Amino acid sequence: MSEESTLIDAIFQGGDAIYAQFEPADSDIEARLNDWTSYHGLDRTEKPLLTVARQAAFNVLLKSTLYSQYRLDGYELKSLNEDNDIRECFAEAKSIIGNNAFKECILDEVAFTADTDTLREIIELRQLLVDADDPAETIGWLFESIILQESRRKLGQFRTPEHVAEVLSNWAITSADDTVFDPGMGAGALTARAYKRKQSHCGKSSVREMYGVDVNPLAVVMSTTAIKLINGDGTPNFYHRDFLEIDLPESKGHISKPSPSVPEKMDSLVSNPPYSRHHELSQEDKAWIKKKVQEEAGGLSLSGQSPMYLYFYIHATQFLKQGGRMAFLTPSEFLETNYGTPLKEYLLDNFNINAVILHDHDSLTFEDVHTTSCITLLERQDNPNEKNHTRFIELDKWPDADDLVNVIETGASECDFGTVWVTEQGQLDPDEKWTKYFDPDPVTRFPDLKPLSDIGSLKRGIATGNNDYFCLTDKQVEKWDIDDQYLSPLIRNATSVEHYDCTQLDFDEWRKKNKETWLLYHVNGETSSLGGDGVREYLKSGLKQGADESYLAQSRAVWYRVDRREPADVWATYMTQSGFRFIHNKTDARNLNNLHSIYFEDYSDRQIRAICAYLNSNIVDQIVAQSGRTYAQGLQKIEPNELKQIPVIDPNELTNTQVSQLAELFDQLCKAARTEDEDETTVMAEIDEYLSQILNSHKEEVSRVQSSVD
Repeated sequence: MSEESTLIDAIFQGGDAIYAQFEPADSDIEARLNDWTSYHGLDRTEKPLLTVARQAAFNVLLKSTLYSQYRLDGYELKSLNEDNDIRECFAEAKSIIGNNAFKECILDEVAFTADTDTLREIIELRQLLVDADDPAETIGWLFESIILQESRRKLGQFRTPEHVAEVLSNWAITSADDTVFDPGMGAGALTARAYKRKQSHCGKSSVREMYGVDVNPLAVVMSTTAIKLINGDGTPNFYHRDFLEIDLPESKGHISKPSPSVPEKMDSLVSNPPYSRHHELSQEDKAWIKKKVQEEAGGLSLSGQSPMYLYFYIHATQFLKQGGRMAFLTPSEFLETNYGTPLKEYLLDNFNINAVILHDHDSLTFEDVHTTSCITLLERQDNPNEKNHTRFIELDKWPDADDLVNVIETGASECDFGTVWVTEQGQLDPDEKWTKYFDPDPVTRFPDLKPLSDIGSLKRGIATGNNDYFCLTDKQVEKWDIDDQYLSPLIRNATSVEHYDCTQLDFDEWRKKNKETWLLYHVNGETSSLGGDGVREYLKSGLKQGADESYLAQSRAVWYRVDRREPADVWATYMTQSGFRFIHNKTDARNLNNLHSIYFEDYSDRQIRAICAYLNSNIVDQIVAQSGRTYAQGLQKIEPNELKQIPVIDPNELTNTQVSQLAELFDQLCKAARTEDEDETTVMAEIDEYLSQILNSHKEEVSRVQSSVD
């Protein structure tokens, strides 16, 4: 059995024993336990108190390990044997050493309700932690094994992978005596890697030059233990504090009082800040944080939708020396969301932005966390150099940390582990999506592509002003006896169309399920001219319901005459979290404005299917994602005017073989999407590969012609 397995088994067994023996001494501890479980998201688990008990066991293991390390340092501390009370030993260590990791918290109170035998079985295994190949990684793994991800999500706690921590530290820390600050230490993986980086430089390093804070007192214990097990002599400056409540002693005019936690500005700052969404904060907390950070940013207006890491970015600035380096690991959404605009403006005004690095493979960043992660490397400057070259690097694979840092430090414009685009900082526009700088002009890669508006027309879907009234089911049509001549087949919303094509069989199935498949559409003129009693009665009912009172209804010449649209050849989804789809409409159904309508009037059905193969490729998905806007939680949206500009193939400029092959591949994609035993990703890969052959062959032909002319 591995050391990690033995340790987690011991923690779970010890925690279970503590849980079985725990009896709250009074209502005060019960109230504080409730606060603890709520604050740390443990109330989202089935047995929150059992998780607290396991945390308590883990806390005892860490403190006993740390205690032993200080005894090895020469501190006169009692032995943790059966003759000495463990709780008293920890209290004495706090008094003698002054290390905040020994400060008692509620986890200690819970643990020390258990009998001595239970606690000694836990601390007897501390040597396994000392002997671990990478104690910091082991501590992080143990923490994540105890606290389920759903609970860690409350405070945005996600451990920094070692290879990512190495990149952040290798770039930010440039000498052995750098003072280093981690404003959200968590399990200590990044802090420990930062200290190792200090030790790798020539000169004397000390853990006394390491600073850190965290809202979780257990994080102080984890980080301190991790760094001491690296053979760090002395005591680091780690505190149980909310980073946003900390100011430098000379700070003035802020909401919170100055704190001694960070006595001076730092040489380096490394951070994997909490990924908490704004929904996790109370209205009062959001208002306080927003006001404080806006004042620190000189009155910069921040969005109420801003996630916690955005505030960390701005607040961190006051702790960094001029010329100091800051390396942040965050989700990439700020590069293209509305709430990210003021942050980008702030970074441009206060830093040389040396590099922005994207890596969207889960295995490279956070296990089970679906987000594209972004590393931002910044150098503090009151007057940033507009000629500074910012490197936008998209990784294809994870490189050696030194190789990646070397690309940035040497000014390289290419690498063998990804793609590098270089832009002068003065050219960066905070109002634009910075993802565009990762591929500034995709059309230049394929000069034969055209804007979508050159080969087709694009319109919004029909806006009724009152969908509940204008959209009807078969049963409603039958009830009101509305004649077919006043109805149009309807696609009610994007979720109804699950595949890449829409057929009459789909429509018939929706009718069987009594979905809204009809639109009150072919109705003109006065009601007296209508040929059926049913439709006249339904329009009268609309007046009673107020269907004529919407803004759109009142702006129409006849309130019930909705916008005229022909059935589209292709529907485009305009909001997504999982990739845009372009759906071939094989029916005469019309759509509402929750889908965009694309018309290809000059092309055959085979050519339209070829276009659909292209539009549903990963090539286009990336282009569309760059062209639109990204909101919180990765929700992407594209407007018609943006969609009109995306580069597309023109079937008239392809060979018959190419058109037929693309059309066939699209048919295969449609079939695969409807068949459980077929993999549509395989077909999609074939489409991408075939398109690359077409586009690259065109590019080579253009180059050949240009060369012959030259």
